[in-house]
Amino acid sequence: MADFNRITVLGTIKAEPVKEQTKNGLDVLSFVLENKNEKSGGRPDEINVFNVSVYGNQVDKFSPFIMKDERVLVEGRLTLAKDIKIIASTVVSLR
Repeated sequence: MADFNRITVLGTIKAEPVKEQTKNGLDVLSFVLENKNEKSGGRPDEINVFNVSVYGNQVDKFSPFIMKDERVLVEGRLTLAKDIKIIASTVVSLR
């Protein structure tokens, strides 16, 4: 049986996304996603920050609504190679 690696995060894009290309010419759109878990009883919120990358033809599909301060739902695969990163397969704007 194959292993399963899937993550879904709802949050806010905290900086303008950056569009680049890999050495092989593959488009990459990267952005920082902040997810707040509100606590009750006056306790401080828990804030999670994720680096998100969108690759290939998904860049053109998602880039029109991926901008700073936009609320989005991201689904993808979690990697821990160099840092914690989500490789997104789906990005949904909550406008």
